[in-house]
Amino acid sequence: MKEFFNRAMLFALVNAVIIGTCFLFNRNAAMPDYNIIYGTLVSLVLGLPYEIVTARKAERRPDVAGGWGAAIVGTLVMAAIIFVILLTSGAIK
Repeated sequence: MKEFFNRAMLFALVNAVIIGTCFLFNRNAAMPDYNIIYGTLVSLVLGLPYEIVTARKAERRPDVAGGWGAAIVGTLVMAAIIFVILLTSGAIK
């Protein structure tokens, strides 16, 4: 379970960085929530290869439910937090 939370936190941070990068390069977007969607999709896609690579390094079978599932949970939680912050600040209407 500790590994699940560590991986969820890792991918929450990865998602925050990717979303921040999207906002950095796409400042004048008509719909800023697209930056959250695109960043989240990239983070979700990166979760599966990360699980496969870490499983090979640890010489075990990939645990898709635990490994990629943690990446999905962390990514979606961070996307929701960023969305709520932007919604309450008025950046997204």
